[in-house]
Amino acid sequence: MESESFVVEGRRVDTFAAVAIDEDDCYRILVAGPWSTSQDRVFSSEDGGASWSDRGARSPVTRLVPLGDGGFALGTQAGEVVRVSVPGPGATLLYRHPAGVGVADMALAAAELIATFGGDGLRVIDPEGAVTTREVTDFALGEELGFAEAVAADPDVPGRILYFVSDVTPTLYELDVSDPAAVPSPLELPEPGLEVISLLVESGDEWIGTNEAGVFWRPSGSTEFVPASEGLGAFDVADFAFDPTGSGALLAGGAAERGSGNGAVARWDAVTGQWERWTGEGLPAGSGRRVAFRGEEAWVLIDALGLYRRAPGTGTWEDRSAGFAAPADRRSVGSFLFHPAEPDRLLAGASPSLFLGTSGGGEWSRVKGLPETSQYPWAVAAFPTQGGIRLMAGGGDGRSGWIYGSDDGGGSWVLLKEEIPPVLCLAASQRGTDRVLAGTAEGLWSSDDGGESWLRVADVPAGLPVSAVAVSDSDEEGLAAFVQGKGVFVSTDGGTSWVSAPVEGCRADDGSMPSIRRLRFEPGGVRLVAALRHRGLWFVDLFSPAEGPAGQLSVVSVESSGEVVLGLETAGAVEAVLLSSDLVNWSEEAVAEELAYSVSGEGVRPVYVRLRGPSGRESATYQVVVEVPEPSPPTDGGQPAGGGTEPPPAAGETGTSPSGGGGGGGGGCFLRALGGGW
Repeated sequence: MESESFVVEGRRVDTFAAVAIDEDDCYRILVAGPWSTSQDRVFSSEDGGASWSDRGARSPVTRLVPLGDGGFALGTQAGEVVRVSVPGPGATLLYRHPAGVGVADMALAAAELIATFGGDGLRVIDPEGAVTTREVTDFALGEELGFAEAVAADPDVPGRILYFVSDVTPTLYELDVSDPAAVPSPLELPEPGLEVISLLVESGDEWIGTNEAGVFWRPSGSTEFVPASEGLGAFDVADFAFDPTGSGALLAGGAAERGSGNGAVARWDAVTGQWERWTGEGLPAGSGRRVAFRGEEAWVLIDALGLYRRAPGTGTWEDRSAGFAAPADRRSVGSFLFHPAEPDRLLAGASPSLFLGTSGGGEWSRVKGLPETSQYPWAVAAFPTQGGIRLMAGGGDGRSGWIYGSDDGGGSWVLLKEEIPPVLCLAASQRGTDRVLAGTAEGLWSSDDGGESWLRVADVPAGLPVSAVAVSDSDEEGLAAFVQGKGVFVSTDGGTSWVSAPVEGCRADDGSMPSIRRLRFEPGGVRLVAALRHRGLWFVDLFSPAEGPAGQLSVVSVESSGEVVLGLETAGAVEAVLLSSDLVNWSEEAVAEELAYSVSGEGVRPVYVRLRGPSGRESATYQVVVEVPEPSPPTDGGQPAGGGTEPPPAAGETGTSPSGGGGGGGGGCFLRALGGGW
């Protein structure tokens, strides 16, 4: 709607913060929007928006509520509740908070207007101004009064309201405001710790809008709230990690910035094709800033709250951050990872410090001898080298940056690079190529010798922050970097050249490139996945498919010793290459007919194998999931007990069937072909 009435003293009001429509006459409308830094302008219409009247300036408006018969209640940040009539000039002040505490929310309950004033409780206001405003002082249970925020009235039960109180123990209350002696009753939130920003009661149904967990609905007659906002249409993804068993992905959503999104933590269910919320059972509601898998264990870093672990098969979360860091340090943690060869050892990057966790996160210590990062959390990475595993950490103080490395699991650190802009993110090849990318506050840097020497990447725009980088584990070694304001740049030739990635399907409504919080390549693949702010996940294939597959894999045997032998059926010269794994040691890397490796420990262990074919043949990637059996004494005849039965592929899987059983007492192995639709 355009109108010259929105131009006041040469300044146009083009952003509107509040709107209300008269329920008795839908042509009567009241709107308010910022006109200056300290005032909003209020406008009314009697003809459905065809023309508008300027109702003057007010303190910034927080809420507009229709009162019926052309009346509207207007609440401001200055603590005023004002009645405006449409049509009709002027305004009537119904209430002004004596200390100027702003109006948080308002609702019409029968013939009374209920207003919440943050930390100063509720007020019951007569919309006509004939009755003195009544304070509700006992608006929250307990000795400390919290902040009364969202409020809603039940249209079917006169006087009944619901309201939310935060900042002590977040609690939802119901209260009969028609009875001055009534005491608030707490109601159970659908998840502990939720921040409720909106409430609605209609025809017995109750709706809760939350800051980080979407919308919840309690049908009339039910005692339980259920999620009402499924899917990832506007999911604000902060991080994501691929399930090493191949069954799905774990996502961390909800913004760490301003609390927007419908996040918390969700997991993709490959069987149902739906996102499943992972909350409760020990996991508090909040922004999931970082996620990771350690085998089948899921780990989540909740913003400002700590690090949580979900053991497989338990359905419960365990707080592993008791000795992690001071609360002030937890709020600044931006990344964490597990040591590839020592999974009980963790590295967490915060600001200003780097933390080392041992005993599976049970014990934590601050890494000493490193400079403090006053502006950015430490970025961390781990990758294989000829001598073992190198840990890498990069940071900066707002003006300059540095990169440190450790080859002894974090026990000691050496300076690898200084005189570099502040480091925002790191990514490294897991194939032993020593390729490392560093995104900095002023461009992209690359190293091809494990961080010993660095060069700025000239094909990527300089002078702009690079806040996400990724290195593929495929034989093509795709590289990717997100440049703020410019989009994603990719290389498909190991960094020789870089080009802009296609952005179809991920642009914002205004055509701009949304912010990307994390880039990863699919395990063993060449498809790039990005975590977008407010727009879910974005997938793009960097390489075009060739004529045909390079070959097939089959399982020859799985022994109780952990030895696995795979058979190869190839079309032409084919090289089999390990891409990524969990606790795997290879006895051979490239053979003509059989590929053998050993798995350390018991349980399920995934391995990614890529068959690299000659020119004109499509490379094929397989995920091999191995269940190592427990050693069993031989039965009569010397044959292993258990029959070597393998688990069948899960629903939706494709791949070859094992050609040789799995030896060794109940162990097994199955193959999954990973294509573009994985």
